[in-house]
Amino acid sequence: HAASEIKPKKELMGGGLNWGVAAAAATPLPVESNQGKSNQIKPKNGTSLACGTRRSEFRLIRQLAMVTPVIEDFQRLTRQCAFPWREFWQHCIGTAIMTREVTANVPGPTEDSDYVGGLVHDVGKIVMAWTFPDHFTEIHRLAQAGTRHVSEIEEEILGVNHSELGALYLERHRLPQMMINAARYHHCPEKAPEHRHVIAAVQVADLLLRSEGIGHSGDYVPVTREQCFAAPVWDVLLAGSPENERSLVKAAVSRTLEQIPVMLEGMV
Repeated sequence: HAASEIKPKKELMGGGLNWGVAAAAATPLPVESNQGKSNQIKPKNGTSLACGTRRSEFRLIRQLAMVTPVIEDFQRLTRQCAFPWREFWQHCIGTAIMTREVTANVPGPTEDSDYVGGLVHDVGKIVMAWTFPDHFTEIHRLAQAGTRHVSEIEEEILGVNHSELGALYLERHRLPQMMINAARYHHCPEKAPEHRHVIAAVQVADLLLRSEGIGHSGDYVPVTREQCFAAPVWDVLLAGSPENERSLVKAAVSRTLEQIPVMLEGMV
């Protein structure tokens, strides 16, 4: 069975955390919306905004530290076969930044792990490249035609897709369930048993990065920004929201999307 060959790495190295923190630092701060409501969580009981921001930063660093073994595995596992890995890292980091931007702009529950969920959503592709390098190469050779989604080809050739492999890998690392669900359901957030709101944001972020050709996800089927903003996943994120509010959210997300190439420049 494919999953039986996935082994978590035991040693903890420091380098992988650096680009994750750098990417987090590049994430835009929440701003006042046109409706006069701030996307920043309001401090309570006299707590200063600075204290709240520091706590948020500490949580993010703690989450990144938690996934450092995975990030270090990224660097080790990708030596197994040729692939545009630098562009793949750009896709992962860009998806993380946009996931946080989407969750900051839509109503609903917030998750401290939203950024990291976006960061590790495609870890299954790395696991696949390491465990089945010849199959991985063939899958992406076929995917380059741009007529079939890579998950479909993966299932045809291996009997399992990168989403499931990634989830199994993260489970073996004993990472939080939100991250596991982000890997397993980022192509179908409506099927997630929990954390559906954040996973929907990961899917939106993933689609938007692909639409702009930022980085390389390994999926060659073309998608436009218009298709992204018309995708059914927005009904998970903006259920019950009036059309004018939807338009404001999408405009805010578009502005950040246009900044992503500059944020990523020199980072990876």
